[in-house]
Amino acid sequence: MYNFQKNFCGMNPKRYGTAEKITSESFDAWFTYTPLQVMKGERFYLRMLLNIVCGATSFEDVHTVNGIVYNTDKEACFQHGLLESDDEWHEAIRDASIHQTGAQLRELFVTMLLFRDVSDVTASWEQHWKSFSDDIELRQRRGSGKQNFLRKRGKTLEDFPTLLERDERFHRQSQNTLLYEENMYDTRALGIEVEKCRAMLNEQQSYVFETVVANVTIKKGDLFFVYGHGGTGKTFLWKTIINKLRSEEKIVLVVASSGIASLLIEGGRSAHSRFKIPIDIDENCTCNIQQQSFLAELIVQTDLIIWDEAPMNHKHIFEAVDRSVRDLMRHTDICNLEISFGGKMVLLGGDFRQIFPILPKKGREDIVMTSINKSYLWNECTIPLELYLDPKDDGKKVVIDTVYCDLHNMCGDAGYFKNRP
Repeated sequence: MYNFQKNFCGMNPKRYGTAEKITSESFDAWFTYTPLQVMKGERFYLRMLLNIVCGATSFEDVHTVNGIVYNTDKEACFQHGLLESDDEWHEAIRDASIHQTGAQLRELFVTMLLFRDVSDVTASWEQHWKSFSDDIELRQRRGSGKQNFLRKRGKTLEDFPTLLERDERFHRQSQNTLLYEENMYDTRALGIEVEKCRAMLNEQQSYVFETVVANVTIKKGDLFFVYGHGGTGKTFLWKTIINKLRSEEKIVLVVASSGIASLLIEGGRSAHSRFKIPIDIDENCTCNIQQQSFLAELIVQTDLIIWDEAPMNHKHIFEAVDRSVRDLMRHTDICNLEISFGGKMVLLGGDFRQIFPILPKKGREDIVMTSINKSYLWNECTIPLELYLDPKDDGKKVVIDTVYCDLHNMCGDAGYFKNRP
């Protein structure tokens, strides 16, 4: 006899008798399973649990493992070690995705479900659905082609109400792969991450964050430069601003002067790669961005451009990008020709004490003159009032008193001068 409390099984006592009268032979008859029931799941997993859990009197008793109550029979089976891991199936799909198409991967997945014991089907799907659907975009493009055939003959899909209308937003994004990439971020996850990061910003970082986000929200084009040496949290600030705007489905282009620096932020690219900047550049150059191209459309729809390690680039590079963006934005408003970067919000950052632009066989004066702060664009940057020198004061004395505030007391200490920033 199985030792169960009365009515524990929830069966009709008049038909089956009470649990105290259930014999081992009749128990098997009521709790047998077929392969179809295995695919359905819970009855099979419950039977496995009842084979190892002794004296269970409630749902919690059957589903409790190491003091934790699990919601389903399957989860409890996993924790008891009754089900095998799906790691080998995950590895098989990853290996196949290297050289197989999406259709072939879907066929492989179905084969696994039919002929193999995949323990967690949902987890397998959620982990590999992108590989299974990598050809969906191509199929959508091919399907949307019928609209173009109709237009050649003076018709549109609207003339045939029984046909499904295409999703215009998806069609535009699928045509422009650059826009498609920028709209693929998980806005919900980014929103959660922003709330965590905002609490960690210091006062100065919060000021920059609020100012930039506010300007982007009201579409006020402006040019900012965030100055700070290594370790002051510029990259952390960039990520917080980027996540905030991307969580609101805004487009942020992130570039850096070097390829290594661009890897620090998701979606980052080198400036030369993103804006098609010529290698040999002079004061009259423009970027190789063609009107009506995917890149041109991306830049027009961009809400913010972040350019990290800006002091490393020659001023002619920024001016070339400025001229190119103005030319693109003039098609939306001719007045944009008179605004820096065509009215786009641009956020520069870096440290002038680090690497300057490299000019072979040139002296210090020539190198300094190629920096961004020697460009006409620098006049568009807003400098906080606390960084200005009052023209009524002795400028040299103010600088000395600010940098070497204890000069009179520490003039005999050589280490004091060496350790100054």
